[in-house]
Amino acid sequence: SAQSGNTGGLTWAAAGGGLDFAQWRVNTGFAGGADPITNWTETSEKNVTFSESSGIFTFPSTGYWEIFIQLYGYYNGDSDNAELHIMGTYNNSSYTTRAQSYTSLNNDDGGNLYTSIAVTRIFDVTDTSNAKIKFKTANTSINWAADASYNYSYATFKKLGDT
Repeated sequence: SAQSGNTGGLTWAAAGGGLDFAQWRVNTGFAGGADPITNWTETSEKNVTFSESSGIFTFPSTGYWEIFIQLYGYYNGDSDNAELHIMGTYNNSSYTTRAQSYTSLNNDDGGNLYTSIAVTRIFDVTDTSNAKIKFKTANTSINWAADASYNYSYATFKKLGDT
């Protein structure tokens, strides 16, 4: 039913425009450790545009951003404690690990073993000039698969709300 009578100056705000998001894929496979992981392609599955340069991601707006990365890989030997890190900076210079994950391959039979590794982090971006993200792998011989058209190794960014 319609509102009638004195509303006391109450007004309703329009509903929000939805979630801001972007997705990137690693487009060239690589072996072992990388700091940072490079060779990214932004997908069409997005409604905001990030900038990326040499593996460093710049956010399009301030706010709380959820960052997710998954790598898919294979190796025909042992690879103990392979690491995946989300590295962040708030001063556009000094990067520290903000979240990390581990996987291991124990190859008793020979041939390739396959694995995936993923990690997520909520990152509070208060200054788009100084708050940046990169991704790093370490302590591994794993061959990381990549393709610009498929989510073999990829990252997603979702803005959860204002900071």
